[in-house]
Amino acid sequence: MKTITLTLVLLAATQNDPGAIAELRAIGQPAVDALLQWRASQKLDDAGEQRFESAIDSVCKQRDCAWSGLYWYTDFDAAKAAAQSQHKPILTLRLLGNLDEELSCANSRFFRTLLYSNTEISAYLRANFILHWKSVRPVPVMKIDFGDGRVMTRTLTGNSIHYVVSPDGTVLDGLPGLYAPKAFLAQLQEMRRLADGYASWRDKRGSLAAYHSARLTSARRIAGDGKTGARASEVRVSQPSSAWDAAPIAVSKSGTEIPMLDRAWFGKRQRPLSNLEVTWKTMVADDDFAALDEHSLALFRAKRTDARNDTFKAMLKSLKKSLTADTLHNEYDLHTRIHEWLRSDAADLESLNRGVYEELFLTPDSDRWLGLYPRDAYLAIDGDGITTSSAAPADTSARRLSGVPAQSARSHR
Repeated sequence: MKTITLTLVLLAATQNDPGAIAELRAIGQPAVDALLQWRASQKLDDAGEQRFESAIDSVCKQRDCAWSGLYWYTDFDAAKAAAQSQHKPILTLRLLGNLDEELSCANSRFFRTLLYSNTEISAYLRANFILHWKSVRPVPVMKIDFGDGRVMTRTLTGNSIHYVVSPDGTVLDGLPGLYAPKAFLAQLQEMRRLADGYASWRDKRGSLAAYHSARLTSARRIAGDGKTGARASEVRVSQPSSAWDAAPIAVSKSGTEIPMLDRAWFGKRQRPLSNLEVTWKTMVADDDFAALDEHSLALFRAKRTDARNDTFKAMLKSLKKSLTADTLHNEYDLHTRIHEWLRSDAADLESLNRGVYEELFLTPDSDRWLGLYPRDAYLAIDGDGITTSSAAPADTSARRLSGVPAQSARSHR
């Protein structure tokens, strides 16, 4: 596209012209780079900056794209075609909600704010992966109206996972949940090495199984006693999991969800600490492990109204600790399950993802209420305060609540 024509398209896009947005989106990452260069050459007022951010989010298909500069595919076949032509693996994100909306699930919001905005991480992602995301299901949104004009909005439940997929569509690995920035970058580098190795292996299936077997052995050795502690899937045996069970699986987001769940369920549910959680208590003191770069901190502050006071500093310190805990939990508990599966099964992406959401994240497809509907609690509200549209999915949770567990997604792989 000629420079003068591209400039006109960029200008039209920042005026929310749908045709210009579509034209830039069809170009891909170079259009995102051009938008960022265009903004750097302009002196935009607040209104102009808001229009620009809206435009670039629409082109990227990612909220806060002005900070990450990352282009995301939402059509997996198109992502595969790009991966094959550019000889890059695909990094595909599965999440609740949509990545281009403010209220996607909490973990994906942390990805946008703490990881994708990280200067080193975003550069590595652009250079080494074709990016794709897909929504697993809508994210539950809770609004609390205090009756005097104040409304608090939050999302509840939901977890996210990044998969690395070869250009031929083979699932190579999965990175569940949130990692601290340094650890996330290290995992991305390992995933790229794995993808390069896979491309050259003669016995691809056997070598991939051997890789995951070695990673599993290493993780268990590092975890301490050859075991990975109490696994998340052990929480649900003969009864459906609740949102309270699922929330602590992602430590960082649980800090915002558990207080609301405690009150919504009329009293805190006691949950014993796993061995791995006890281990966290002795390992979260290393502040540098979860350090945020200056670019991410700038976005972090931009989303806060109290970015300079002592409360903010305390919140940042707490976030770093929970990021460390998240990393340890995800790597030495949840990720080991994925290594177990991939060393023995040649799983297709969709089947593997169903298993992850059911057995690791405790948010199975069979429970359309995501553990948020406690049918054994009397609420004294007509119809329990539940309304559904004609387009709502059929309720299969009654079968599970009667004591008959849903069929494991693993049985389909």
